[in-house]
Amino acid sequence: GVVRDTTELRRAEEALRDSAEHYRLLFDANPQPMWVFDRDTLAFLAVNEAAVKHYGWSREEFLGMTAIDIRPPEEVPALLDLMGRLVDAPMRPGVFRHRKKDGTLIDVETLGNPLRFYGRRAVMVLANDVTERRRLEEQHRQTQRMEAIGQLAGGVAHDFNNLLTVISGYCELLFHSLADRVP
Repeated sequence: GVVRDTTELRRAEEALRDSAEHYRLLFDANPQPMWVFDRDTLAFLAVNEAAVKHYGWSREEFLGMTAIDIRPPEEVPALLDLMGRLVDAPMRPGVFRHRKKDGTLIDVETLGNPLRFYGRRAVMVLANDVTERRRLEEQHRQTQRMEAIGQLAGGVAHDFNNLLTVISGYCELLFHSLADRVP
């Protein structure tokens, strides 16, 4: 018989399992929606719990979908163009429209990072819903526009009032001049 000491091999396997478990926990515990999708097929390969909760699809539903499925039809060409230009470097942040399971469209700022995932060319995406922030920004811009219109209207009203004062003064003088002539 042959006897081999496999203690070191078992320790290495256990360390690898622990490391994988730590990374899985970090991925799943991230409060921001995150997923990994295949660069060639756009199929979701992994999705975290925050994405499941935020988008409304179950993990199994997500894993049966592609990145195209969460985009409204008008956003698909931009996604395909982005994937065609993707290099092996982190993607610049961008804001895109996504569709939740209930059909709600949201504005999402995404960060993507190309990586190898179980031997496949993939992209890991971190998504941040900015719908409310964008709505508040638009509301702020609208408020500023209304304020500017109010100031403009106030200035016009002030100038018009000045003209009316002059006209009223001339009318008053004309009235007194006519009153002096009429017996």
